[in-house]
Amino acid sequence: MQGLILHCGSHAATLEQIAAVPTPEPTVSHYPIPHVALVRHVRGQLLDAGVTITEEAFGLSADGARMFGVLALNAERLPTVEGSRLVLALRNAHDKAYCAGLALGNSVLCCDNLSFIGTRTLARKHTRYIQRDLPGLIARILGQLGDWARRQAERFSAYQDASLNDPEAHDFMVRAIRGRVIAPSRLLHVIDAWDRPDQAHSLWMLFNAFTEALRGTIDVPELARRTEKLHGLADLEVERLHHVNGNGHAALHDSQPLGLPAPAEPILK
Repeated sequence: MQGLILHCGSHAATLEQIAAVPTPEPTVSHYPIPHVALVRHVRGQLLDAGVTITEEAFGLSADGARMFGVLALNAERLPTVEGSRLVLALRNAHDKAYCAGLALGNSVLCCDNLSFIGTRTLARKHTRYIQRDLPGLIARILGQLGDWARRQAERFSAYQDASLNDPEAHDFMVRAIRGRVIAPSRLLHVIDAWDRPDQAHSLWMLFNAFTEALRGTIDVPELARRTEKLHGLADLEVERLHHVNGNGHAALHDSQPLGLPAPAEPILK
């Protein structure tokens, strides 16, 4: 999966290399989760639920203290939009940089650009019983996967239906800079993509221009954080266009706040 492009001291890793990373001894306040335990529990529960993992990629950084991965998913009950596939990101850290967590996202097939709609941490702190409770914590998050996928498909359909003119696109770019979605030095890549004459000017096209500009510049946890913000800006733009154009665009006002999915059905009944 080319979408897992690493930098800042990160490097691609196999599952065997992840399993070889030593887990630090627990302290009174912190019980590290073995990287490979998180990966194996997530993979196992997905497969048990009838979800196929079509591709996967993993990375390590900070001398192995931080691990992240991306799994491409396929299942009949997980809706997608044409030209894309569902992905699930996972992260873990032995150095307390962040808590173990999962995030549902999307990969555009033609370019492997990644975006994520929300990260859910397994626990605020890795306490004494974290390894005992790990399967249940993962199951609780993956139980929301079907709802996440439906909400993401609805979002992308709304983005595809939302036409933008140049002033609207430029205003969106300014808000993205102010919201720290993208560095000013990367904005020219977005502008060049927007100015291509062979592309219909829509919110979906602009959204993908941003994810293309972000690709390879930051690691997966930071990419998840920034693309969650990007989704927030895009959702607001859909709402604005809905009010301006009446019923010309699908509204998203009934959706839950970004990154906080509503109670969901199991992945597969």
